[in-house]
Amino acid sequence: MRRDKNDTKWKNVKEKVSKRDKSCRFIKKLSVKEYLLLQKVAPRKLLETLDHAHVFAVSLVPSLCYDERNIVLLNRYSHHNLDNCKHPITGEMITREERDSFWKRIIGETTFLALEEQATSKEEILNE
Repeated sequence: MRRDKNDTKWKNVKEKVSKRDKSCRFIKKLSVKEYLLLQKVAPRKLLETLDHAHVFAVSLVPSLCYDERNIVLLNRYSHHNLDNCKHPITGEMITREERDSFWKRIIGETTFLALEEQATSKEEILNE
């Protein structure tokens, strides 16, 4: 599912998420030590750029594309890493379970499990 500037539904969801989050939700969850490490390893420009990131990828779970619970503001560095099953701070490869634990930390375990249940109840593929 491709979203673009002509997709008014996507534009509205992005605006709502931006108003809700205001800044990177991942950075808000970091300890001081984690934040200092992130600043050390990540390019500044990528930390300053915010993306509307899907917890469950649209390519795998298209029904969650516009679900605001499935979208958060993330810095581009951590977003790219999580999308590629890499540690959102160090960039090292991690397991799917480790990646999911970061998403649970970012959006909360209850929300993550609810989204996961919604995705699997529609019999959508979650394997990456």
